[in-house]
Amino acid sequence: MYENYFSAAHPRACGLFTHCFQEWRTNAAHDRELLILCIGTDRVTGDSLGPLIGQKLKPHTERLQQKNIYVAGTLEHPIHAVNLSEEYHKLMCEHPDAAVVAVDAGVGSREQIGMLSLREGAILPGIALHKSLPAIGDFSITGIVGLSGPDVLQQLKQTPRAFISRMADVVAECICQAI
Repeated sequence: MYENYFSAAHPRACGLFTHCFQEWRTNAAHDRELLILCIGTDRVTGDSLGPLIGQKLKPHTERLQQKNIYVAGTLEHPIHAVNLSEEYHKLMCEHPDAAVVAVDAGVGSREQIGMLSLREGAILPGIALHKSLPAIGDFSITGIVGLSGPDVLQQLKQTPRAFISRMADVVAECICQAI
């Protein structure tokens, strides 16, 4: 299991992302269908990273599906704490052998804000807000959007929309380049 961190603003962000993602796909998910599960809600700016990435991938649906890659979780149909278990179950019934790529916003140290984490293995959505949700994913992409601590929800509500949008642009572009 490995984890890589790098800045979403790094000029070679997509190159680094593509290398990590393709290495994982070659080694762990070679011929499997991929389900990119974009987690979050547009009701909290800092938590909207996942559905915003899903929204930005939507125009590429046909090309992605030709490569057996499916995206779930958009601004219109978000997958969030309230519906995550039910939606995940439905998606796994539709794509039983899929390798799941979980995409979500996260919090970390001051130095990690603006970083992307690519990690083999599941994420625990909602953990920063003390939510008890199932671990999701064979591979995870997390954008660190805020500082962990006692006021996480308030901080996520105050995260600048432009910051989230730029990070979503980078991740969506990187996903498109990596496939």
